[in-house]
Amino acid sequence: MKKLTIIIPCFNMEKYLEKALSSIYNQKDQELFCDVLIVDDGSKDRSVELTKQSIKKNNIKNFKLIEKTNGNWGSVINYVKNKIEIKSEYVTILDADDYYHLDLFSNIEKIMNFNFDLIFTGFYEIKKNRIVKGYLTPQIKGGLMDKKYMYFPSLIPLCKFFKTSIFKQINDLEENVSYQDIILWNEFVEKAETFYYIKKQFGYYLNNREGASSTQSFDEKRIGLIMKNIEKLLSNNIYQNGYLMALLMHLKKNASKDMRKYIKFKKNNYKQIKKFKLLWCPFGTRILTKIGMLIYLNKLLRKGSL
Repeated sequence: MKKLTIIIPCFNMEKYLEKALSSIYNQKDQELFCDVLIVDDGSKDRSVELTKQSIKKNNIKNFKLIEKTNGNWGSVINYVKNKIEIKSEYVTILDADDYYHLDLFSNIEKIMNFNFDLIFTGFYEIKKNRIVKGYLTPQIKGGLMDKKYMYFPSLIPLCKFFKTSIFKQINDLEENVSYQDIILWNEFVEKAETFYYIKKQFGYYLNNREGASSTQSFDEKRIGLIMKNIEKLLSNNIYQNGYLMALLMHLKKNASKDMRKYIKFKKNNYKQIKKFKLLWCPFGTRILTKIGMLIYLNKLLRKGSL
């Protein structure tokens, strides 16, 4: 049995896809280590053509192209989970505009042999003029992670590796809706029991790519999608984590005054948010962030938006 299956959701990624693919097929012994599923979600550019060319040119036997009608990111994950037989111990997702460090497989294989439910590593964030370390390092002890510290706002799937048995148990994600990676991470964390963090950067995340969901304008539709995810987080008491605060900060930073009228909460949401814990960041940051969000919510209350 192979160690890993890599799912690559692809929609109009002709500019970036080859870099993602080459970061896999150039890994040492990658054909023995993994299977790769490139799932094209109804691209209108040359993504499908370029994928076929890359597979043929490099004579890659363990890469498979799947074509489906467009349904957004969540539909790709649902499709693989429900329709594809996965024959590996672990599953991961690589967005087509991200890519791996060429030493990734040799490093994670050692940890996979210990059979942790969820393994993840650091990554680099590629910004306009510089490359920085990608996210706050959660509290760790020799790589082993306490479950309560797994609820931190790393909103991308890069360099996160899940047991296939757990992947098969997750609920279907919503289709034609953005930000489903937030919900997916919560699903995995809730069902997993053992966690391991490799404190080294093994991936590259392209931040603020043109056309990405994070760079789309904040119109009524986009705010509605964010609010839908916030409502889902608030509706389940298990989500006592930083995702809610991350989404609220996202709205606060990017929604114009004209668009704020679409940010609507229920009256009991203020009490729910007040109870949430931010275990993923230092105490001082945690307190300041929470206070800032509560002040923001109070302003919305006074303006009648809640």
